[in-house]
Formats: sequence, C-alpha cells, structure tokens
Amino acid sequence: MNKTPPKYPLRFFRWFCHPDYVEDIEGDLLERYEKRPSSWRFTLEVLKLLRPGIIRQLEGTQKLNHYGMVKSNIKIAGRNLIKNKTYVLINMLGMGFALACCLVSFLNLDYKLRFDEYHHEAAEDVYRVNTVRVTENGKEAWGLSPSPLAEAMKSDIPGIHRLARLDVGNGIINTNGKSFSEQVHFADLSLLQMLNFPLASGNPVLLQEKNTVVLDELTSNKYFGYEDPIGQELTLYIGDDEYVFTVGAITKQVPNNTSVIFDVMIPYTVLAEENSTWKDTRQITVFAELEKGIKSDVVNNAITGYSKKHNELNEEFQVEQFYLQPYEDLAFTSDIDLPKWVRGRMLNRNAVGFLVGITTILSLLILLTASFNFTNTSIAYAGSRLKEIGVRKVIGGTRWQLIGQLLTENILLCLASVFVAFIIGFYLIPGYNALFEQTLDLQYIFKTRMLLFLVGFPIIMGLLAGIYPSAKISKYSPVRILKGKANFIKMGWLTKALLVGQFTVSCFAIICAIVLTQNAAYQQHVDFGYDLRNVHVTALHQNSELEEYMHKVHQNPDLTGAAGSLHIVGKSEAITLKEHQEGHELEAQRLEVGVNYLKTIGIDFLQGRPFEGISDNRSIIINQKLAQSLQNNNPIGTDLILFDTPHTIVGIVENHKEFGLTGEEPACVFTLADDMDYRFLSVSGTKPIAEIESYMEQSWYEVNPNEPYNGFAQEMIIYKQLYINTIIRNLCLFLAMVTLIMSAAGFYSIVSLSVQRRIKEIGVRKIFGAKISHMIRLVVSDFTLYILIAFICGTVLATTLIQGFIFGQFYEYHMELGVISFLASFMVMLLVPTLTVGSKVYRAASANPVKALRDE
Repeated sequence: MNKTPPKYPLRFFRWFCHPDYVEDIEGDLLERYEKRPSSWRFTLEVLKLLRPGIIRQLEGTQKLNHYGMVKSNIKIAGRNLIKNKTYVLINMLGMGFALACCLVSFLNLDYKLRFDEYHHEAAEDVYRVNTVRVTENGKEAWGLSPSPLAEAMKSDIPGIHRLARLDVGNGIINTNGKSFSEQVHFADLSLLQMLNFPLASGNPVLLQEKNTVVLDELTSNKYFGYEDPIGQELTLYIGDDEYVFTVGAITKQVPNNTSVIFDVMIPYTVLAEENSTWKDTRQITVFAELEKGIKSDVVNNAITGYSKKHNELNEEFQVEQFYLQPYEDLAFTSDIDLPKWVRGRMLNRNAVGFLVGITTILSLLILLTASFNFTNTSIAYAGSRLKEIGVRKVIGGTRWQLIGQLLTENILLCLASVFVAFIIGFYLIPGYNALFEQTLDLQYIFKTRMLLFLVGFPIIMGLLAGIYPSAKISKYSPVRILKGKANFIKMGWLTKALLVGQFTVSCFAIICAIVLTQNAAYQQHVDFGYDLRNVHVTALHQNSELEEYMHKVHQNPDLTGAAGSLHIVGKSEAITLKEHQEGHELEAQRLEVGVNYLKTIGIDFLQGRPFEGISDNRSIIINQKLAQSLQNNNPIGTDLILFDTPHTIVGIVENHKEFGLTGEEPACVFTLADDMDYRFLSVSGTKPIAEIESYMEQSWYEVNPNEPYNGFAQEMIIYKQLYINTIIRNLCLFLAMVTLIMSAAGFYSIVSLSVQRRIKEIGVRKIFGAKISHMIRLVVSDFTLYILIAFICGTVLATTLIQGFIFGQFYEYHMELGVISFLASFMVMLLVPTLTVGSKVYRAASANPVKALRDE
C-alpha cells in the first residue's frame, strides 16, 4: 500500500503552520498516516490544525504602530516624488487635465440632468395639457392645446385647483426713452403661484389687474437701473398695437436650466378675452394644477371628449386626444434626440443631444488616455527602483510594507492631480461657456457626487496603476536584485496593451481633426446657388417702416440690390401643388418674395423672366429641380395649381441649397409677395458685409430712433450648421493635441526603460562606429508594430464616426474621404515616437561609452 501522504494537504500544512511547530506536528501527522493510510482522513487532520496558536503570523502582519507606519510612508513618498520631478510632472499634469475635462463635462451633464429641479417641489401637482395628433408620420405628441380647452377644463372638470395659459411672442418695449426688442410671455399670472417664482418686490394684489406687468430682476435692472421699478410704466408695441403697462412685481432670478423662464410676463388677457369658442385656432401652452389626492388619470378620462368638439370645427387640425404630462417630465421630452419627444414647445429647451454627448465622450477619452499614461509611467518608474527595493528588503522590509509604500506614492500623486484639476477647470469653464453658450459655474463642483468622483477616482486609479508593478518588484529576492539578475524593465503585455490604447485614441483624434478641418474648408467654398455671404437682411417690425428705410438704402451707391419679401432663403414653407386639377401632388418649398429679390440674393435665371410688378400676382417662378419633375419639357407659360388657383410659370431659376448643408436641394416655387406683407429687407453690395451692416443699422436709427435694430447676415441662417462643424473640428483638434502630448509623455517613460536596458549595447555599437540615426531606428523598430496596430484601430474608429454618423447622418454636402488624410495622420503618429526616441537615444549615444561599459 502507498505510504506516501497526499502532496497538497502536506504542502498546505507546511505553509500555514508556525515554523517552530512544523517539525514536531508533521512527525505526528506522518506517524498517524502510516498507521491508518487514508488520504481523506489525513486531509481532515490537517484542517483541524487550522486554529490560533498553530497558524503562523503572516509576513508584515506583526503588531506595528500603524499610524507611525502610514506617516513614515507618506514622508518617504513625498521625498521620492520631489526627487523624481519629471515623473511627477508628467502624471500630475496629465491626470489633472483629464480630471478637469471630466469636471467640466460633469457640470454640463449635471446642468442638463438638473433641469427644472428648481420648480420640482412647487410643481408636484402641476401638469401640462398635451395634444396627440395623427399625421402621415404616425402619432405625434404636441405640447400645445387649443385656447378654449383651458376655459372648458376650468368650468367643467372638478379636481382642478388652478389653470394657467401661456403664449410667447415678440414685441418692442419702450421705457425711459429706450427701446428693447424682447420675447414676451403672455400668461395667466396664476402661473407664478403654481411654480416657484418668489417675488423680490411688489404686491401680489396688483397682479390681478389687467395692465400689470411682471419682470425678473435682471430685466428690471436693464430697464430702470437699481431704482425701485414698482409703479413705473412701460409701453409694449406688438405690430401696430400699443399697450401701456405698470410694473406690478419683480421676481427673483431663477436658474437658466428651467423650462419656464421669462424676462417680461404680461397678462394673457391682453391677447384674448375670456369665453373663446372652439373655432379659435390659437394653439397655446396650458398648465393645470390638480387638487391634492386627485389622480391625473381621472382628468385624462374627463378631457377625452373635448377632442370631438375640437375636430368638428377644425378640419385642418385634427387631434386624437388630450392628456396631462407631469411638469417634472417636460425637460426630458423637449429635445428631438430624446425619447418621447414632444413637439411644439414654447418653453426653454433642454438640449441634451449631440453636442452634450460628444463632450462627455471627449472627456472620457482624455481620462482613458491619462489613465493609460499613468499606468505606463508607474510601471516604468517602479522598474527604476529595483536596487532600492533590494536594499530595503536586506534591512528587514517586508513585501507588504514595500507594496504599501509604492501604492502610497501613487495615491498621493493622484490626489495632488485633483488640485491641478481645479486650477485648470477654473480656466476651462469660461471657455466652454463661451463656446457652447452655457452658464456653468465652478460652485456646482462642491456636490457630494462630484466630490466622490474627484477623490474616489484618483484613489482607485492610484491603486490600479500601482498594484501590478509594486506586487511584481516586491516579490524578487534581494540577492537576485543586487546581483542584477532581476530584470523588470522589459515591456510586458500590459505595457504594450496600454501603449496601443493610448496611440489608438491619439490616431482617432488626429484623423477626425484632419478630416473635419478639410471638410470645414470644403464647405466654406460650397456653391449654395445664391450669394450666401454678401447679403444682409433686416427684419421689419411693421410694414410702415419700409418706405422711408428703402429710400435711405437707395441713396447708397455701394448697395447694388435691395428687395423686400415675406420669406427669405432658408425660411421657406412647405406646400403641395399640381400640374392639373386632377394630377398628382408635387412637394415643394415656397417663398413669397419681392420684385428684385432673386437678383438681389444672386439666384440666376435659366429661362424666362423675373417678376415685373403687381400684374404678376398670379405668376410663379420655379427652380430647375421642380421643372425636371414636370411632365412638360418646356413649362414656361404653362400653369401649376397652387392653393386651388392656376399660376403661370414665367421663369426657371437655378437650384439653391434651401436647407444649407443638411438637406438636398429641394424643388422650389417663388410667388410675388404683396408689399404690405413684407417682413424682411435684403440688400447686397460691393462693400464687405460688415460695412453694409453698419450702414443699415445707422440708417435704421435715423428712420426709427426709438425701435431696436434687428439685422443679420444671410449666412446666419445656416450659421448653426457651420458652427457645429467648427465645434466638432475644434474639439477633435483639442483631443488630438492632448492625447498626443499624453501619449508622448507615457512613451517617453517606456523608451527610457528600453534605452536604459540597452545602454551597454548602445555603447558597444558606438565604439564600433554605429551612427546615431541607426541606433534611433533600432530602438524605434521595437515599437513600430504597436504604432501600426494603433493606427489601424484608430482609423477604423474614426472612419466609422465620420462616414457613418457625421457625414452619413448630419451633412448632405461634404468632402469625400481620401488617402491623404490618413497618410497625414500616420506621419504625425510616426513623428511623435520618432522625436521621443530620438531625443532619448541621442542623449545616450552622445554620452561617453566608457561610463556604460566600465563595469564589464
């Protein structure tokens, strides 16, 4: 019978048993096994010995003054960090910058997620009345309701505590001899009581009067300075109507991330009297506050029948149902990128779409790169301290003490980067606010969740980055270390993976930056089919302003064209028309324009003639795309049915990009607008657009000294498209620069290890006459494969983003991806490691080889 005891239980016993007892207890175990050779019984006997008094004390767990040990570790860590300034600078700036980017991104995301938080407590029982319409695209939810619905609900449905109607319009406010163009909120002033609008001054009783206006604090200061505005008068001009109001109250300033926010609030009854009928087609926002204990489902069932009353008298605006939406849900259904998007919003929009997402992704990519960089430099730094580890082990240092010391240094360095993040964030936030027109504030950083991230992440990062190198080098025996047999400066799989990850992010950012920069230049020279950049537009408040203003325009010889219109390019309306009364419908965009409008904005004629005067009120001009869709190959002189009325085609013009860069050139039809309907005056000239704008503004105030000027360049119509492109390009350039710098810094640490490992080889090669360029290529060749893998990965990611999303979903007109963009990015990718390696190898190769070889 086999008298050899089981191998693994015996090993386990020798591992956990105190060295002083191993020999005696093992003898007893073997003697008992010889008498009764049973493997399971032997294993059971071993497990029974797992008790205090026999188990050895683990290395490093002897009783110590833990406070003193931690204090000592921190002191030693501080000295080591001060001694290794390059390592500290690389990691502290890299991690600090990444945390600052995350900080700004968090503030932005927090700003969006906290939308309407200011009103939540007061608006617990407040709902908006929404409408469900059935269209060709299916069911659509709208945040608007017919104006008679509010009165019907108030009189017919029990359980409603308060109702408030809200409409938004534009007007001119005149006070103290100054005029201001303002967005005006017409509302039942009960809205102030339904939501959280505390009064800074004023008497709530005055709010019941019809001629009372409510201002917020900033608007009050703008109109009246810091004097008491209560009782002051101001005049509102809406079209040709004039209203005089008395300031009744001033509300305290509410946060900008709020759905209901106003500068000027005027009683809703200014727009409409009570007792309106279902024939009234005005669509407004209606808020309902329910009594405590009343469920919204009860009211939803009660208002279902109103859709039938509405549909009987409004054939063109049919609704399926009305329903209540909780106020707390408004912010997260206000953007087209959000699920359950509600259309027709009159309230402040919570834009949480593409630009918010891209800044979050950007910050995470920078943080990822910084984390890779920190881990790589930690491994490199630990590899340079082998002799220190050997000496500390010789004088009695335990493995756990060494691991604790190295981890303490990493954590201290990461925590120091938090202070750097605050400093960098202080300067990043104003730039971000200017770029995205936000109102972020550094004070919001001091929230529990943000502080947990800013402190918790560096600690976790310090542990993760330090645990591998510290565990690795602390296990080596001091004899092997001091004899030089322990070699920890070779690139392991982790270092290689992190290096590839860093350069993948850098390559992705470089390609995006190069392609989008080229695309921005391409789009600057796209032919829009009209003179986009040399036309200036003035919005007219009322038609009576036009005649004298036009006279001033014609006096300037530098203005070669001027024309009024109801619509301008980029602000057309969608219509349907027919070739014959019974023919199929054609979709087109309609613009009502003046006689000289097409010439003024530079749309060229292909056939026919322009409008000549009032006699052309039944004439139309079509563009080339619409002409090609007609059955008649020579449509000049033929009719199209427009609004059930025949209109004669008198001209055909070239296509133009009505939707800018985001949509195909549509079929367009131009009709002659009545002079009394003009809402815009477009001018073009030989002078730069800035000079034209200056002259138009000066002329405006000569004609209308008490009314604000509202003019803009035609280019502003598609400014957002170009602006978004510029933002994406700048963000990619920013990401490219940051990740390249971080990658270069981390790469420098790894190269330092490689050069240090091969310092004697470099010395020998130099003695035998090798050139420095040859030695640089020798070291670079070690990393070429990893850079190539990173380039392939970065190229795939960048192509997917650009071609699949930005070009595929956002821009209709864009440049085609070419090989040059990728070659340029590859050259940049090679340049950074070559310069990094070159500088390090040059220093090593320039040194006296005797110093490297004298130990041999």
